[in-house]
Amino acid sequence: MTNSERVTPAELLQFLSAHANNPPYIPERDDEPEAPAPLSPEREQEIRETDPGDWYRAPWTTAFVNGNGEADDPSYWRVISEGETIATLPDFAEGLALFIADAREAVPELLAELGRVRAERDRAVRAFETLAEKHDKVKSERDELEKRVVDARMAAIEDVANWLASIGDEGAAYIVRTCDIPEAGDQ
Repeated sequence: MTNSERVTPAELLQFLSAHANNPPYIPERDDEPEAPAPLSPEREQEIRETDPGDWYRAPWTTAFVNGNGEADDPSYWRVISEGETIATLPDFAEGLALFIADAREAVPELLAELGRVRAERDRAVRAFETLAEKHDKVKSERDELEKRVVDARMAAIEDVANWLASIGDEGAAYIVRTCDIPEAGDQ
């Protein structure tokens, strides 16, 4: 959409009004994977509580220790914090060692991002609720104005019919009172 194709406030209100009780249909896709369940606050707290804090400070690194191949001296991976081995894994577990080492910084970053995204979502929900309230108010005002227009139209028709009757044209007065005179926008 270009700047010249922006939606006007009136068009937006018209769209919202038209779809308030009947949102546009968006078909489900069979090829989309099922979304995982949301992370519960309890599970998030459990994850936060596993953070070792300053006990083992970041960054964590890995190192491969090449043994001699004998049962008493196998090769293995070390996960290291400040020069101290905090975990050892078998020689075939390089990916797991890298995952553990990266998790020390990645988990707090992900939790911080989760907090940021939740705050952004909460702001968007509040903004939506505010817009929905404004929409409901504008719709109510519009309905009231439409009622007033109908009442004024009916009063004007009655005034014209009364005037016609007052000048002796009862036939025209009857026609004005009983005919379906279209609204200005309906012509």
